[in-house]
Amino acid sequence: MLNESMNQDGTVTAQTPIAKFVMIAFGLAILAVSYTILAGSDSTHSLPDDALPLNSANRAPVSEQKCVACHEDQVDRFENAPHHNTLLPGNHPAVRQRLAGKTFVDEAVDAEFRYVQRDDYVWLESNRRSKPLRVDWLFGSGHHASTPVTVVESPDGGSTVLQQAVSWYPDDIVAWTLGRSPELRDLPGIQGVASPHTAQESRECFLCHTTWLPEDNDRLDLARAVPNVTCTRCHTQAEQHVADPQHGSIQNWASLTPLESVNRCGECHRRADHFTADELVTSNKLLVRFASASLVQSGCFKAQSPEKRLDCMTCHDPHEPASSDPGYYNQRCVSCHSGVPDAQCKSSATTDKCISCHMVTEQVQDGLDFTDHWIRVR
Repeated sequence: MLNESMNQDGTVTAQTPIAKFVMIAFGLAILAVSYTILAGSDSTHSLPDDALPLNSANRAPVSEQKCVACHEDQVDRFENAPHHNTLLPGNHPAVRQRLAGKTFVDEAVDAEFRYVQRDDYVWLESNRRSKPLRVDWLFGSGHHASTPVTVVESPDGGSTVLQQAVSWYPDDIVAWTLGRSPELRDLPGIQGVASPHTAQESRECFLCHTTWLPEDNDRLDLARAVPNVTCTRCHTQAEQHVADPQHGSIQNWASLTPLESVNRCGECHRRADHFTADELVTSNKLLVRFASASLVQSGCFKAQSPEKRLDCMTCHDPHEPASSDPGYYNQRCVSCHSGVPDAQCKSSATTDKCISCHMVTEQVQDGLDFTDHWIRVR
C-alpha cells in the first residue's frame, strides 16, 4: 500500500513508503462496488444471530487448510470460484496480466489513461495528473469487471480507498468504471483519475471482499487481512466445528429459509430491504445489478413450496464457477414447473428457452451485462 496522505482539498501527498503487503493469493464475481449497508429492516423475516460473519473480529478465522482435511472436494472446486477470487493484492501476477500495457482514451473530455508496470506493481498514469497512482488492490473476479484502487491515509489516520476512474472488463479492455458519470469524467486533478471514498465506504468495500478485516483505531489493517470470500465467510462457527466435527455447530445453509439464504448473499449483493419501495420496481434498470434483491420479487420465489425450493443455490453452486450454459438453467426452471398445471408456461410460443424470455440480459454500459433475476413475464 502507498503510504500517502489525503489532504482536505482532495490532493494526495507522498510520505515515507511502508513495507509491501504480503497477502494470500487472490480473491467474485461481482463487480467491485462499495455497498452501504443500511440499518434496520421492514422485513418480517430476520436473520439468525450468527448470520453476519464477524470478519472484523480481532482473532483470525479458521484457515481453509483445516477445512481441506474433511472437505477436500469442496475446497478444491472453490479455488476457481468467483467469490474465492474477488480481491487481488496489487503485486499479484494477474493484476499485471489484466492491466499492464492497457490504455484508454476519451477524446470528448480530453482524458488519457495508461497502466504501466514498474517492478511488481502496476501504476495508473494520466494526462490529468503528473503523479501516477499505484494499483494497491484489484476488486472483482473479472466475471463482470475488475476495478483497481489505491489506498491512502485520510487526515484522521483512517484508511481511504481511491477508486480509479477506469476498470478492466472481460473483453480485455480498460474503460470508464461503472458509475463514472459524465460530470465525473470531466474533472481535473486527483478526482479526474480516482474517486475518493469515505472511511465507511472504504471499510465496506473491503468487508465484502475479505474473510477477515482486522482494524486498528479505525485504520484497516490490510497487511493482516484475509482477502476473498473463503470457507468461514459463509460457514460461521467454524472454530467449534473444527474442535468437535461431530457435535460442533457450524452454519448449515440448508437450515435457513429461502429468504434467509438469499439475504445472506444479499449482505454484499444487496438485500431487498436495502431499497425503498420506489426503487423495487421493474422500471428501475439499476436493479439488474443486484440479483439477490431482484430474485425475491419474483413470482417464482413468492409462490415456492418446501418441496420445490428456490434460492440462489437452486441454480448456483457457490463452490464453483457459475455455468454459462443457458440449457443448464432452463433445466432448473423445468424441474419446478413440469407437472404443476398452474406453473406451466401459458405462452402460445412456449419453448424450452425459459431464461431468454424470463431472465433477460441487460447491458448497463458497453461491455458490461447483467442477467435480470426478477423472473417474470416480459
